[in-house]
Amino acid sequence: MVGFIEEATMSKSASLKYEGPIVGPILPHLDSIGLNGTELVLATAYYSMRALSSLKPKASIVRFFCRLDLRSVDDWVEGYTDPPCLLSFAKLQEERGADIQLFVSPQAHAKVYIGEHAALVGSANLTLRGFGGGQEIIYRITDSEQKRKISNAITLYAKDFEKINIKDLHDYIEYYKSEVSSKRKKRKKREDRLPSFSRSRHAHLGDYSDFKKWLSRQQNHAANEILQRAMGKSNLSGHINRNFHGLRQLFLAYPEILEKYSKEKPDGYKLSKDYVTEGFIKEFVTKNAIDEDTFNVEIWKTYLPIECGGRAGRHGGTIGNLNYMMPLVARYLLKIFKKNIL
Repeated sequence: MVGFIEEATMSKSASLKYEGPIVGPILPHLDSIGLNGTELVLATAYYSMRALSSLKPKASIVRFFCRLDLRSVDDWVEGYTDPPCLLSFAKLQEERGADIQLFVSPQAHAKVYIGEHAALVGSANLTLRGFGGGQEIIYRITDSEQKRKISNAITLYAKDFEKINIKDLHDYIEYYKSEVSSKRKKRKKREDRLPSFSRSRHAHLGDYSDFKKWLSRQQNHAANEILQRAMGKSNLSGHINRNFHGLRQLFLAYPEILEKYSKEKPDGYKLSKDYVTEGFIKEFVTKNAIDEDTFNVEIWKTYLPIECGGRAGRHGGTIGNLNYMMPLVARYLLKIFKKNIL
């Protein structure tokens, strides 16, 4: 059962070579296939802005397969796909000199991702729900011969797809965007949220008890103070618990910023002086955060200042906890991810 709880015992080098099932995949698993080789294949049915935007490929060739009916907007209206985001992604690849190839079909269903180091095959769409630690299983393949066979299968799979270019996608969006806007006014908007699923059993996502043990081994004031508060100092144990789970969701949804915040000094970081991050957290709280286990987003909002999407006064709530915890949780999760994924 390597790839489930036992996956947490693997070293960094072993995880790079690991071949087998992974339960509850997250975006760093996708990044670990190697996005900077000669060719990158992303085959999915559905895709979302947050998942697609997290990828920063440098591959010379990017082949993207997805579900798209050029005569319908149903999936777009429902939020299962995001053609404008795909257009932005495609333009970015083109601007950096990559050969971006788009293949579309109304029946697209496969979820296959092939990079420089590995291939992933499984149930996870290229969405935050698919790669958010939920009820999905992917199989990681590193064997070169097996990767070649999967690439051959994609070639066969492509025969039922229509190849389009960036202009085709642009024209589709321009033609249907008014209809999509009109139809969405009559429906509940489908946000790009993490899956509503317990993450407590997945060691590769980190754990609150383990986080506290990690804090006890750190040699800085911030870690010691947060540990004391977690143990009941000033009646802040609930605040620390909820901040951990909320910030873990933040970094699961935006793994591309994890290293940035891990480099901030826990004893010196001030969220109240970081207006970009305040707005960033507000967007996350509004669009991506979800309830899980004993964590409730609405309760967490009572601890967050209004600048971060919360209900506390300006720079209010327990922003002191966030000052310490943004860097600390980032450092802890980066350690976990590097041990088990990167």
